Amino acid sequence: MKSSVKNNLKHRIEQAEDYLDDHLENITNITQLVLTVIMFLCVIAGGIAHLVMGNLSLIGILVVALFAYLVWQMCKIAWTEYQQDKK
Repeated sequence: MKSSVKNNLKHRIEQAEDYLDDHLENITNITQLVLTVIMFLCVIAGGIAHLVMGNLSLIGILVVALFAYLVWQMCKIAWTEYQQDKK
């Protein structure tokens, strides 16, 4: 009797771990995607704010463009990972 209860408990624990592994991977990918999109919007908003305030020089424009490009690449990578794990 004890061994069957013990085996049943082990089986249920393994099922719970598998379920959590699958869902945590999905949650991680969604969180990564959301954070990169927020970063991209912040870079763009910062560039626009500096432009409106008149504090943007040529170097500032280049820095904003570089950050926007790099964060956009991060967004694309996060989106690709999310699409691959979704399948």
